[in-house]
Amino acid sequence: MTSQVTEVELEGLLRKALNATGTSEFWAVRTDEMWCRLTPGSRTPREQGWKLHVSATTASAPAVLGKALEVLLRGESAFKFARSLDQVGALNSRATPRGSSGKFITVYPSSDAEAARLAKELHTATAGLAGPRILSDQPYAVHSLVHYRYGSFVGRRRLSEDGLLVWIIEDPDGNPVEDKRTGQYAPPSWAVSPFPATIPVVPRAADGEGGTDGPEKPGGAKEPAGKSGAKAPVLLGGRFAVREAIRHTNKGGVYRGSDVRTGASVVIKEARPHVEADASGYDVRDWLRAEARTLEKLKGTGLAPDPLAVFEHGRHLFLAQEEVPGVTLQTWVAEHFRDAGAERYRADAVAQVARLVELVAAAHARGCVLRDFTPGNVMVRPDGALRLIDLELAVLEDETALPTRVGTPGFSAPERLADAPVSPTADYYSLGATVCFVLAGKVPHLLAEEP
Repeated sequence: MTSQVTEVELEGLLRKALNATGTSEFWAVRTDEMWCRLTPGSRTPREQGWKLHVSATTASAPAVLGKALEVLLRGESAFKFARSLDQVGALNSRATPRGSSGKFITVYPSSDAEAARLAKELHTATAGLAGPRILSDQPYAVHSLVHYRYGSFVGRRRLSEDGLLVWIIEDPDGNPVEDKRTGQYAPPSWAVSPFPATIPVVPRAADGEGGTDGPEKPGGAKEPAGKSGAKAPVLLGGRFAVREAIRHTNKGGVYRGSDVRTGASVVIKEARPHVEADASGYDVRDWLRAEARTLEKLKGTGLAPDPLAVFEHGRHLFLAQEEVPGVTLQTWVAEHFRDAGAERYRADAVAQVARLVELVAAAHARGCVLRDFTPGNVMVRPDGALRLIDLELAVLEDETALPTRVGTPGFSAPERLADAPVSPTADYYSLGATVCFVLAGKVPHLLAEEP
């Protein structure tokens, strides 16, 4: 589906709703590349306050917008919505910053009382429709598409003490403070919420970073108290104790932990509902299930970590797998060149290339096309052996591949990024690019075939 078609679809819903409500003359409508903005002619929007966000997937966006317009066009609060399904998909992609992901509709209420009224009506109107959790906001209710946060209504920015351009709001004394837009709900201490406390607000993590559905816990997991009131590790699936976060992205976190049954070190990958959902309803949870099937296929071969469990926790999907000791090939190239020197590195790099060729050939021999073979997706163990990791895009010979254009620029074959049919030849391209990186230390960027 093209952007032109989807723009007509969503903006067409707006035109129909304006005609149906007889409010066309009341609302000023402006559009840019990303947003369709509606401002009431009778009011000047506030500069800051409690604002609302409504999430949706590319499949649910038309229905969510239609329901929301029935509520919003009867009021006098400015709002905006992503003007195309392509833009909705971009807001929900795995690469979207966690502080801005999922915000299909933004409402700038004319007062705190209006914010509370609109939130309740929008929650009722959109109940049962699909949409991701908005990480920067507080959900209005459990599983609600409606979220809220305190922030700026206008584009006020200034240089911070660190020399960065940041969004600002004013405290009650008129002093400028940063309007932080991160992957956690953190309202100013002086902002009094007008919304019902249907969901407890989780205290902010000390390090300012946290899990996906809450500031501290993956998948909304709770942290039980240990002896003398001390906090025990977060336990997922009743089996895996989380020790630390490796990284947080919009699609979910990746964590290090241990299997409480065996004491073995594990890596736990998380997939949030509705992130990168397509028109068919597939989302990142389906990619994580595909990775689990691939790991099961390769189990015991020594080519990839063995899978331990796939389970749901707080509506999020998790994949636990054995932890592979060592560093990524990308890190190995930098560190080994630094530590071994150029002459020794050249000899070791040639030997590493031979192992890479064997690794890809072994995966293909077991009916597995990798589709994202890169230096970041290969682990170098302390004994020098190689292991494949992050196999969510891999396809087994007896499976139908999920459609995607996700890949790694510089390493993915051009036809791979255009969602060409699955073929081992695309892995050969990635292998060649990875070999180039190992031998030259550079990411290969080729000129476009067409000017």
